[in-house]
Amino acid sequence: MPLADTRAPCNDLIDVDIILSKLNSCTNDPDFDLPSFSTCHGVKNDDVPLTHEDVISHFLNGQCVERKAPGRPEVTHGVRSPVKMALTITETIVTQCECKQILLDDLRVWCSAIGVTTTHTQRPEYAILMQKLKTRCNALRPLLNCDGLDTIFCGVETLGKQSLQHLGVQHNVNANSNCDADSAKTAIIDHVTPGGCQASTSSLCTLVNDEYHESASGSSGDLETYVLQLAAKKGKLSKKALRRVLKSRDIEFSDNENVGELRRHLRSHLTRLRKGKQSEWTRNRRDASESEYNSRLNEIPVLVLTASTRLVRLSL
Repeated sequence: MPLADTRAPCNDLIDVDIILSKLNSCTNDPDFDLPSFSTCHGVKNDDVPLTHEDVISHFLNGQCVERKAPGRPEVTHGVRSPVKMALTITETIVTQCECKQILLDDLRVWCSAIGVTTTHTQRPEYAILMQKLKTRCNALRPLLNCDGLDTIFCGVETLGKQSLQHLGVQHNVNANSNCDADSAKTAIIDHVTPGGCQASTSSLCTLVNDEYHESASGSSGDLETYVLQLAAKKGKLSKKALRRVLKSRDIEFSDNENVGELRRHLRSHLTRLRKGKQSEWTRNRRDASESEYNSRLNEIPVLVLTASTRLVRLSL
């Protein structure tokens, strides 16, 4: 009788073998079933048909981690960071390229799906694509320190331009590729601080929303308030990071103010924000009550008329 496998399942490991197998099937199998993949991995194609390039991009950009679909646990095993998945599979591809275990045609297709290309005059193409994937890994690695709400404000200040471009893609922030690093940082913070992740379905935005709901379930606040509360915590942000957050919410401050004074501005803004949202909630509740009351008033004449009509008919 064979012994049972008593190994505990790993809850923090990307199954790269399954991913590489699916990438190979998608690239080389003419009968690869796109509709089944869409259903299994929760990929919405809306009005645009799903393509093989979409499947490759789905894996290489770490989008499996954000999907609540049957195929997700098989691949991600509890990993929730799209950055970690994208980095893990890209590093694996680089390692296999160094051993010449991936064909040039396959590598070219995979790289093209994530925007990594070469010109026809660049030779040797295999080595150039492999080097570009290494550069991608170097740009993704720092993002592991800012892929959540608790770390993004500090983390974004440490990123270089290439890492910022990858972070923008993960948050679906359409920043100009020619803009400088400071402008890219501002664009990302301008997206995060007002709760912009709530209206997005991109990889890191989904992770941010999940983090918010798990941390603030049952709270009467919203994502914007929650994000600013994190930013206002004592000792959390540097002076530069605080100034960027204040600018993103149009909060006035002086150039010579220290961290404590900047934090007080943010906390004052939070107090006004909470009062405003509470007032808005109360106003909406009152309007709904008035609307319901008026609706009932409008029904009263109809009921009276109906009763009168019945009385007349009875008397006849």
